[in-house]
Amino acid sequence: MAAQQPGGFPEHQARALSAAYTGVCAAKEPVRTPGDLARVTGVGGWVVDVMEDSFPGSSLDLSPPRSNTPGETGRRTHETNLMCHG
Repeated sequence: MAAQQPGGFPEHQARALSAAYTGVCAAKEPVRTPGDLARVTGVGGWVVDVMEDSFPGSSLDLSPPRSNTPGETGRRTHETNLMCHG
């Protein structure tokens, strides 16, 4: 049996989650779908399968508004990932 870490994950799963976390934090583009997650370096199929239910339904449009129209007003948004600071 694989060695258990204090958090309860076997060592190989803890390494996979660590690699995925590092990859998500280093990603230049936001991760909004399981497909986005699968394209992140360090994220394997097991992590995508585990995280799949964490994403909202595909019917939602989570894309930020894209407009470069001169004179258009609106609040500026800044995407941040608070989970990756440290």
